[in-house]
Amino acid sequence: MLHANLLHAEAAQCYRRALELDPGNGRWCYYLAVLIQSTGFSDELASLLSQVPGAEPGFLPAQLRLADTHRALGNLEVAEAAYRICVADDSFAPFAYLGLARIAMSRGDMVAAEAALTASLNKLSDHGPAVDLLAVVQSRLGKDEDAAAARNRAESARRGLEPPDPWLDQIYGLCLDPDYLMILADGAVQIQEGIRASHFYQLAIEVAPEDPHPRVEFAKAMITQGQSAKAVPLLKGALALDPSNGEAFVQLAAAFMKQGDLRRATDAARRAVELEPRSAASHNILGAILTVQGHIHEAAESLNAALRLDPDHTAALVTMGNILSQAGQPDDAVAHYLRALSIQPRNDLALVGMGALHFRQNRLDEAEEYYARALRVVPELADAHYDLGVIHASRGNIDLAIEKYREAIRINPDHYPALVNLGAELAELGHLNEAIARFRRAMVVRPGSADLHNNLGFAYAANDQPELAAEHYAKALEIDPEHEQASQNLNELEW
Repeated sequence: MLHANLLHAEAAQCYRRALELDPGNGRWCYYLAVLIQSTGFSDELASLLSQVPGAEPGFLPAQLRLADTHRALGNLEVAEAAYRICVADDSFAPFAYLGLARIAMSRGDMVAAEAALTASLNKLSDHGPAVDLLAVVQSRLGKDEDAAAARNRAESARRGLEPPDPWLDQIYGLCLDPDYLMILADGAVQIQEGIRASHFYQLAIEVAPEDPHPRVEFAKAMITQGQSAKAVPLLKGALALDPSNGEAFVQLAAAFMKQGDLRRATDAARRAVELEPRSAASHNILGAILTVQGHIHEAAESLNAALRLDPDHTAALVTMGNILSQAGQPDDAVAHYLRALSIQPRNDLALVGMGALHFRQNRLDEAEEYYARALRVVPELADAHYDLGVIHASRGNIDLAIEKYREAIRINPDHYPALVNLGAELAELGHLNEAIARFRRAMVVRPGSADLHNNLGFAYAANDQPELAAEHYAKALEIDPEHEQASQNLNELEW
């Protein structure tokens, strides 16, 4: 209980007394070691951790801490042996291989270090410290291109990852401080451990059932993870406790917007502004919703209000940049995007905005650079993959274009432009069955396109299916009687 509530000196005294009364219990050794490790590595720490495996065989969190301690103390052979025990478990292997790499570097063996880091990343591909160290090692090996690739890869890698530790999680389950529980939850969110984050948020709610803040923070995490439907009842619960909670209304507006319920999103955002007129977040979410609705003038007013209150509000800067870009004011749009990137260099939305702006201006090299940077931060950006496909196609790199269109569709199976362009490229290459399938899927996503019916008719004609070809050419002309290409294709159709 003392440990869980940050009374570490008192907790250490209790653990030492517990060890006197129950010297064979590995947990007391481990919990005391965890507290001591927070002040640095020492021989006492190594001694305590070395007692845990005898009492609790196979408890790898202690084994990994023991390895780290011996490495820090310079006992490299002992550390290496402890790391080797951990590599057999996939949850611990990335961290153990990282330790082995550091030992190899301390011995000057860069080849062994590179092999260990590669093994770490084979187990956990976005392990930030391993990617960082790999860039250093490959640079020392003279592999400059590989080192540069590793540095680029580091932009999207995760930091602060830790292996599972069920004993510590049990300790934290005794915490009675909702603020500390939310710190633990936020840390789990940052390293994308959603289940663990949810556990700590739920504990915070249980500890402080009358406080709306844990519910709002939990909901915010749910929205970030794409679970807006689960966020709504949490936010309604927060508002039942505090009907004037402006932040709850901001997050409720965001959740409704994610679900496509723009009417309720607008109502929640306006209520947030009414409750907290000096809140940049309130004005920003209203501006974002109005942008989606096409109310551009009112959206710009809300976003500018947000930026007057907080000139560094990156979300408002990016959305305003998007409005200016669409309005044909590229210089002003660039100023907003670059301002956002000066505050958050890894802001994927600002990077995509810059890419899209350069793309529309046919500055393809610059567009490609910004899209590539965005994808290093967030690899699952369908629009960025699609635009890169268009860039490759414009350069005649059809194989690369097809690869990017496929990636966009993998991320978003209903990505209409990617479906159409992929179908067109496949039809040109003679892969007619797949081209037809892609066109038909696009037709489900967005029916009523004369161009799409014409494309489908062309694919059917090339596939020796003239009746179906004629049907789709006719449908194209029904939608657009002036569609010259469909008319010409129908007249030239060979039966």
